[in-house]
Amino acid sequence: MLTGPSHIPPHPDAVLILCHGYGSNGADLFDLSPELSRAFPAMGIFCPDAPVPTHGGGFEWFNLDDYPDQADAVYLARLEKRAPPAIVAVQDLMRRISDAHGIPAHRIFVGGFSQGGLVALRAALTYPDKTAGCIGMSALPLVTAGKFRDIPVLLTHGDADDVVPVAAVQATRQTLGGRAQTFISPGMAHAIDRACLREITAWMQKILDARP
Repeated sequence: MLTGPSHIPPHPDAVLILCHGYGSNGADLFDLSPELSRAFPAMGIFCPDAPVPTHGGGFEWFNLDDYPDQADAVYLARLEKRAPPAIVAVQDLMRRISDAHGIPAHRIFVGGFSQGGLVALRAALTYPDKTAGCIGMSALPLVTAGKFRDIPVLLTHGDADDVVPVAAVQATRQTLGGRAQTFISPGMAHAIDRACLREITAWMQKILDARP
């Protein structure tokens, strides 16, 4: 069962789950919670630690020890086969949060950074009920098609990312049939800058306004 830092307002009316990157932990993305809470005072924010400890004291969603300098489509497809246990764990967290706080799926966002972005995208896109949407931030690309739900998708990335190249955005969009909205931040490396956070906040607000 996933655990990690969270912010739960008195009467939450929406939820955002954020999945950290490889070797990090939930506290890393929880640093975004003050700004997100200012934008969405009634939103619960959950930043779970991934299930597998790493040698450096952080966590991983699935093993990345063999990640090459340049990952081709064959390797990325093989990589995705390691992700299902983590996806199931995130979906279990989604259900537990929904049941505990009475939040319907269409008010739950799932986002993630880098390795966590891949897990977040697949968790939301394959969840039994339609979620509010999913956010991939500098995410590993989706290269394997699946029975994906038709939900809003936002992909943010830096054009100077030297860990997960910006080409990952187009790879994921192609896998999703071009359905994802994208935001490319000029000069940003493997990170989440303020421009990305503004874009994410505006995108979420638009969805919530349309789904009371």
